[in-house]
Amino acid sequence: MMLCHPPLTGDEIAIIGRGVVDETRRADLMQRLELLRGIAADEPGTLAWQWYCDSEDPSVLWVYELYADKDALDRHRENVLPLLPGVGECFSTPIAPRRVRPVESRP
Repeated sequence: MMLCHPPLTGDEIAIIGRGVVDETRRADLMQRLELLRGIAADEPGTLAWQWYCDSEDPSVLWVYELYADKDALDRHRENVLPLLPGVGECFSTPIAPRRVRPVESRP
């Protein structure tokens, strides 16, 4: 399946991350992610915000985020900051977010 976006301008910021869930906290994490999903859905400039289960190891979760620009990313961070400590506690290996760019982008 290919994820399609509107045409990109080059100002977008994409982030991926990987974390290992503390299985004793999975239910708590799922509730927290639902809260975060609701916040992200209402944010102007948040183009994509999705969590994925690893197909080979269900304890591994991946996150993909796409923001229209730095202002949208900053706004998202401000909105979710109060919830992040609780989310982080649900992982046995913390999420290691990375900014990424499309392969066809120039450095």
